[in-house]
Amino acid sequence: MAISQIPIFIKTTDPADSAESDFVKNHEIYSGSKSEQSIERKTGIESTWFKELDTSKFYPIYMVGSVNSTNTASYEVIDGIIPLLKCDALDDYHFVHRKVQVACKWFVEECTASHAIIIDDDTFVNWKTLHSISSFGDNDIIGHRVGNVIDMANEDWLKGKEEKFGLEIGTLLRDVDPLVLYPQGGAGIILSKNSVSTLAEHLYFEKPGYDDIQIASVIAKHKPSYTFSNWASLMIPYPMSVTNAGLETHEEYAENRPLSFLTLHDMRTASMWTTVYNRLKAE
Repeated sequence: MAISQIPIFIKTTDPADSAESDFVKNHEIYSGSKSEQSIERKTGIESTWFKELDTSKFYPIYMVGSVNSTNTASYEVIDGIIPLLKCDALDDYHFVHRKVQVACKWFVEECTASHAIIIDDDTFVNWKTLHSISSFGDNDIIGHRVGNVIDMANEDWLKGKEEKFGLEIGTLLRDVDPLVLYPQGGAGIILSKNSVSTLAEHLYFEKPGYDDIQIASVIAKHKPSYTFSNWASLMIPYPMSVTNAGLETHEEYAENRPLSFLTLHDMRTASMWTTVYNRLKAE
């Protein structure tokens, strides 16, 4: 039976998956503490906002790949408290777009909803704000607009990350539109049905990169007149201290952010999940 609810794809990893591939060894992504972190985040999701979600309208589903993928782009849905979409696609920090593409294929083949939402597994979804939105409209992309790729390419932190992973400078921004405006993926991306269909067919890159930029670049390429609604006031990527915009700590972020947000990204501790949840329940 086709899924009629709007899917909320939760990008996560499978701690049971092998941590012995060359990608994991080289990139130090999912072994050790990262696997424990994945479990902690799932606990945070399932003990807070998921409990309050109207599942007659929204369909949360974890999205994982495999470090030992054969890249057939096939998928399997595994039942659970929140279902898990297991994608036969490389699951690596710089190849997240591969499992996103498979998830988009699942949407095209199994879902009749008007939109899809993609978030990270350390993102808190405010169910109250989500339930109050009557429609996402006709926009191709909705999210926290960051800027364009040219601006990002000049950031020292990006060059430092490429050096850390032994990548040639510029590798992570290769093959994308340098002028595309892109959403911050952690805070979430809301995509129209047509956008998801475009990604299902075209979201594939041979080189490593960032999935949020790749998503925007592919949509812009295949629909130059695409529309992007900037929900920066609702979809919050980080505490201000992370972006050097202020002194706000992670604890203050959870304790004091106005509760009008839709998504709050970068939940780093169990106490952050419960703090935000308890504030919303008490409201």
